[in-house]
Amino acid sequence: MKRNYLKIAFVSLFAVATLCSCGKDEDSKNDEEQDYSISIDVEDGASYSETVYTVKAKTSDGSLTFASVSYNGGKFTLNLPGSLNAQSSNDLGEIPESVTVSNRNVNGLHVSLEAYGESDSEITGNLYLVSGDWRGGLMYVDGDVSITGSYTDEAKKHTLKYNMNLRKGWNIVYVKTVLKDDGWIEEEWASTVPNGAAWRVVVDEDCYDCEHGYPNPPNDPDDPNDPNDPN
Repeated sequence: MKRNYLKIAFVSLFAVATLCSCGKDEDSKNDEEQDYSISIDVEDGASYSETVYTVKAKTSDGSLTFASVSYNGGKFTLNLPGSLNAQSSNDLGEIPESVTVSNRNVNGLHVSLEAYGESDSEITGNLYLVSGDWRGGLMYVDGDVSITGSYTDEAKKHTLKYNMNLRKGWNIVYVKTVLKDDGWIEEEWASTVPNGAAWRVVVDEDCYDCEHGYPNPPNDPDDPNDPNDPN
């Protein structure tokens, strides 16, 4: 299966990302979800102004768009809906049973920040919060939930670790993936990282999971451009 291949072009910068609730009319119902906004100020964002015109917050499969805004030289604010229907595409449902989840009735939805060129249909890359090997992105959950523990799939040589405390609404979720020399993949999820994170623009990167910015592992049977693939 041919995948979307992107080459990484990290911006050397620090950025400010703020999730804030935006109050509605004072006579709004108490139980009504407030809208949220995320403000991004990319220090050297102007260097991508010729390739990035618009940023959209979309589901990973691209079927829904929750916000769209002009890139504006790397300084922009996304206004996000206060509530989403995450049940129809529950990403938390993929967490193995052996991992401790405080409430498995809570639904979660990963949301990608996609960069578009001059054409509104031309995806030129993605935006991530980056801290070392960690990649951060948006996730909406419809209830408070904590996720801790680990899971190992011996057959697939894949280890998962979780340490996340998520509040109802919008969250930043980080993932770190390491491909070991013996072929094992170690994947770790967290809601915080030790050091500060910076927003980076990722364009044309070879990846086996473009949503999270994972590079293609060597000898990937699904990568037709892998020179080490005997097929």
